[in-house]
Amino acid sequence: FHGPADVVLNTAQDILYVADYDNHAIRAITLATGAVTTIAGHLNVSGYRNSDNVTDTNTYFNHPTGLAIDHTRSSLYVSEFDNHVLREIKLGGPEAGQVFYHAGGPGQKAYRDQVNDLARFNRPRGMAVASNGDLFVADFDNHAVRIVTDRPCPLKSKALCGVLSSEASRTLYGCNGTDWQVMKEAEKTYAASRLTGWGTPAKRSDRPECQAS
Repeated sequence: FHGPADVVLNTAQDILYVADYDNHAIRAITLATGAVTTIAGHLNVSGYRNSDNVTDTNTYFNHPTGLAIDHTRSSLYVSEFDNHVLREIKLGGPEAGQVFYHAGGPGQKAYRDQVNDLARFNRPRGMAVASNGDLFVADFDNHAVRIVTDRPCPLKSKALCGVLSSEASRTLYGCNGTDWQVMKEAEKTYAASRLTGWGTPAKRSDRPECQAS
């Protein structure tokens, strides 16, 4: 390991996941044997890349810092200190082992309450998942605590790719490759809002809603 930043146990409490900060990777320790495996990222290589299809494990991180598990979704959330985004690693089901984008602008540090890639973080760190699936984030250099809410939206993959003019956004949602990630994620909106900290918290009624289809 090189500067492990956070750990979290899986649902069965037999695997400990580690955010291996300076190795830019997510590691797993099997508690019964002490065996260590790398489940996402490349050791000592920083970058940003998600999974493009069901067999793609060629993913990259840049200083993963915080971890949290959503036991209902079978998901491991990762906050990235120097990519300024939140990522999601599926732990179960047909997508197990795949890495998805979750919220924020890759490589773009700022503060913005918005949805999906329109939201902005500045070095997110610790996270916690509520029983209803809300994800709380310690937004370190924005001096705020944020809440990311999963909201189903009427977006379809082909329609979404058709309206995304930004090359970065098209790449982010997989429109330049397969539609696999788009089809899995396009019908959800992840709305990031300030809970407390710098400025005045937004009322739930004022928080960003679904993007128009």
